[in-house]
Amino acid sequence: MNVRIVKRAARILATVLVLSIILSVSAVSASAYEVKGRTLAQALGMDGAVYYSWLRSHINDTYYNTTPYEHADHRNPNGDCEGANGTLDTPGVPALNCMGFVWHALYMPTKMSGGSTGLIPSYGNGGWYGLYTGYNLSRRYFNSKRDLLKSGYAEPGDIIWMFEVNETVADDSNHIAIYMGDGHSDRVWHAVKAGTKFGYINPDYAEYLVIKAGAVRTLKAPKLKSIANAVKGPRLTWCKVSGAQYYRVYVKNGKTWKLLGQTSNNYFDDKTAKSGKTYTYTVRCVERSGKSISPLAKNGLSIAYYAAPGGFKAEFDTTTGVKFTWNAVAGAAKYRVLRSTNGKDFYTIGTTAGTSFVDKKAVPGKSYYYTVRVVNSKGKMCSAYRTPLKGYFVNGVPKLTSAVTDNSGLTLGWNAMKGADQYVVYQKYAGTGWKRIGVTNKTKLLIKKPVKDTEVKYTIRCMNKSGNAFTSASDKSGFTAVSLDPPKMTRMEALADGVKLTYSASALATRFNIYRKNDKGVWAKIGASDTNTFIDATAVPGKTYTYTLRSVAADKKSTTSGFNTKGWAIKYVATPQITATATATGINLSWGKNAGATNYRVFVKKDGKWTTVANTTGTSYEYTDVENGTEYTLTVRCIDSRKWFNSFYNTEGVTATYIDPEAPQPVTEALDPPAGDLATVQIGTDATQASEPVSELPTVEPTTVPSEQPLTESATE
Repeated sequence: MNVRIVKRAARILATVLVLSIILSVSAVSASAYEVKGRTLAQALGMDGAVYYSWLRSHINDTYYNTTPYEHADHRNPNGDCEGANGTLDTPGVPALNCMGFVWHALYMPTKMSGGSTGLIPSYGNGGWYGLYTGYNLSRRYFNSKRDLLKSGYAEPGDIIWMFEVNETVADDSNHIAIYMGDGHSDRVWHAVKAGTKFGYINPDYAEYLVIKAGAVRTLKAPKLKSIANAVKGPRLTWCKVSGAQYYRVYVKNGKTWKLLGQTSNNYFDDKTAKSGKTYTYTVRCVERSGKSISPLAKNGLSIAYYAAPGGFKAEFDTTTGVKFTWNAVAGAAKYRVLRSTNGKDFYTIGTTAGTSFVDKKAVPGKSYYYTVRVVNSKGKMCSAYRTPLKGYFVNGVPKLTSAVTDNSGLTLGWNAMKGADQYVVYQKYAGTGWKRIGVTNKTKLLIKKPVKDTEVKYTIRCMNKSGNAFTSASDKSGFTAVSLDPPKMTRMEALADGVKLTYSASALATRFNIYRKNDKGVWAKIGASDTNTFIDATAVPGKTYTYTLRSVAADKKSTTSGFNTKGWAIKYVATPQITATATATGINLSWGKNAGATNYRVFVKKDGKWTTVANTTGTSYEYTDVENGTEYTLTVRCIDSRKWFNSFYNTEGVTATYIDPEAPQPVTEALDPPAGDLATVQIGTDATQASEPVSELPTVEPTTVPSEQPLTESATE
């Protein structure tokens, strides 16, 4: 403010000639002098509506806004900086000064209108002075911002010059902007040092000049082209109007028009329309701000609306042909069914008053497109139609060929059917009907959570790509399959000839595949069984084996369960090597420690049967339930942490005779010892030398075991 006053005073004092000019012009300006002539748009040959539309289209974007400010001749906005429009511009570098912004905002609509862009001043107010005086442009001068706004003279799009002294004195501080208010509001669009943006009129200038631009904010009413029944409702179409950003559509409501909606397109679908009723529509132009800028198209266009039939379905079946059904349409007299082989050329194959139709002439193995339209009482098709149904009339019925259960679930498989786009899978079991459980375009389907431990029937049916029409019948007898939980290992036992596996499973499991991990940690099948036991005869002592198993269908191919992925492991240890020695208090057994054994079970043979004596964690045990002069046979077997036998045993056992050292001995003559080995039993005389069992179990009643094998007692023994 202070700088401008100093500069102004310096120029006034510098020359009397300039002072006289200023005084003379100021005398004229003091009365808000107005010149009436033509608009800037008329002088440039610029369409006022195009100009106004151009300005409005960039109010809220960065085409002009935020462009950096540069002094002198710069005319490169953000949205058009490749052309280097100003003499000082660089291609691709956005830059504007206040005159460059106004120049570009006039240049683009003038160019679009086929006007004279060369008349637009580019830099300095001298060019502008020549333009508005030489072409007698309508303009008005004001001594203050307050007077300008109070007058209501300015209109959106008008050019405002702000002079430090007056219009005849060139000054770098002079400023130009485009007015964007309503005549009284303080709002301009201009380029300032902070960039191009919307702002306010600076109140510190000596003179203001408003040049009428001739922006046209009222457009002609759109020309209505047509109205027709579309899928979404009656569709009104009109010709686009230059300068209109949007269009508002109205429907006749008695004697008035009711607003339906707004669109930037040149068509509109009335989704609220009810089938069987007649409607009249019209439209008008709207600017970006939401203000209507054209009158309504007179009279409007009317139509009797009939909805396109919905719920259109087709069943392609080799027994009767192609059957269609659809929903009834209010106001429809009849319906016409059309067919095509290419999806473009449709021809009528029948007309009916009902909502179903059967195409009995469809040829199996051919692909068809179908649609249906409403027919009015005059026999004319008067509705739109929805996307045609495409389907292949499959010659045959798809059948399931496999059902495999694994840890992922149940996978059903079938052979591909020619022309089938996809397949629908159904299931049913006792007490239920057919239920849809999946759709796929492949020849298999994984059911992640199948019905377990129940015989289930499955069937499939072909369907078209859009999923709204079957293209085949189905096998109503179905394919029976079961899906079971994995079998569980209940016991593993080391035998003389291998490892015996015992397992439990569903009552529906009839066969089992047995697997063992190989040296690479990969499951390998080692056999199959129709019972709940299996002996791995290839196992050898000294190794650890891991087993798993799964149920198999009667065909011996399809698995009916998953399997335990971790499996069950057993350390197959060697048979304990035992010795028996008679002591003063009993029979002492001893053996070597077996790696993999956590316990040892001691047995005694009574009446030809092995009976459990005790469990121990040590490598010796003294059997004290003895009588003088009696021979005893004992054996030992290894047990793991699960109380499962993980070794075999000495089936003959070891034998020793107990002699009580305190019992009277019969007197016998000294005889020479018999030929052969001496008795191996030595009578212990020191009771403290007897080995106590680690754990003593109750005596188990004798039980007969094939091959004189020890009993496989439970873990609680």
